[in-house]
Amino acid sequence: KQIVQAGMNRKNQNCEIEIHPLTYPTMERVPGCVATVHLQIALIPPSPSTSRDISTNGRERYRLQVDGTSDAMLSRGLLALVSDIFRGVTAEDILNLEPDHLATAMGLRSVLSRGRNDGVASMVRVV
Repeated sequence: KQIVQAGMNRKNQNCEIEIHPLTYPTMERVPGCVATVHLQIALIPPSPSTSRDISTNGRERYRLQVDGTSDAMLSRGLLALVSDIFRGVTAEDILNLEPDHLATAMGLRSVLSRGRNDGVASMVRVV
């Protein structure tokens, strides 16, 4: 129920924009999803005050912002969860993430169909 509610909230935020490649020229379609899902990923550079981090040996730590939409409420809810999980996470951490393990880590693997689990993993791969 909470996933569908998150999808309904996202639907209201997207103002019922039709999913079409011309409508979302910068969005990438997620292959392997049961529904039609499009993602848009933005790479956020570190702020000047936090651009260097000792734990990264002086490398800049970019963060990701993930957004998107879907034609199915459940997929939109899963997208909202993935977006929330990735908010503030560094690009390096996401690159080190195993896509097939996210649904398990969220505690959803046993309640989602195989197609939905594959869709969550595909979202991670696109990111």
